[in-house]
Amino acid sequence: VVEMEAGFILYSSDFEAGKSLKVTPDIYLSREAKLLEKISKGEGPKDYMFLLGYAGWGPGQLETELMDNSWLTVPGDMHVLFNTPDELKWKQAARRYGINISIFSSIVGNA
Repeated sequence: VVEMEAGFILYSSDFEAGKSLKVTPDIYLSREAKLLEKISKGEGPKDYMFLLGYAGWGPGQLETELMDNSWLTVPGDMHVLFNTPDELKWKQAARRYGINISIFSSIVGNA
């Protein structure tokens, strides 16, 4: 399932926004319009980012992909998310966890 128009706010835990998903102890995710309103008035969380778009998986699909090592996962990191330029986030996250991304191929296919 892909929803290009779905909007989200990823934000720091220094603010209580009602209906939110706790991603890590320091990071929350919300679709609350009231949070957007608070941010626009300068009354929201210290750190936040607006996200647009959503991709979902069928039942068990993500779990299978994780077990097959199709995804490279690292813990959520406040510094990388909120203080690193967008074009450097992927490299910075990998570097912080000792992952050498230069060993990965940018070419995909079937053998």
